[in-house]
Amino acid sequence: MNIDNDFILHNFEDIRNCLLKASEAILEIYKEDFSVMTKSDETPVTKADIQASNIIIEYLQNSFPMIPIITEEVEKEYPYKKREDFTYFWSVDPLD
Repeated sequence: MNIDNDFILHNFEDIRNCLLKASEAILEIYKEDFSVMTKSDETPVTKADIQASNIIIEYLQNSFPMIPIITEEVEKEYPYKKREDFTYFWSVDPLD
């Protein structure tokens, strides 16, 4: 697979819509009282982090199953030995 300007332009609107959906979910959660939890690595995470991440990951997995996804909010990690061979990957951290 070649990810170039044509790939980005062809998929831009769908990716943009996915990100808007994730940001809407974040804003809805921020209207509520919400708590901050702690992940296993002692870093904070909120319901908004998790929900937005899930929206984005689901879209990417369905639309681009051949591209690996690296994200803080999902405990699936790729060891460096595997990541070093990635030509492309998605890096998902919705609130950052």
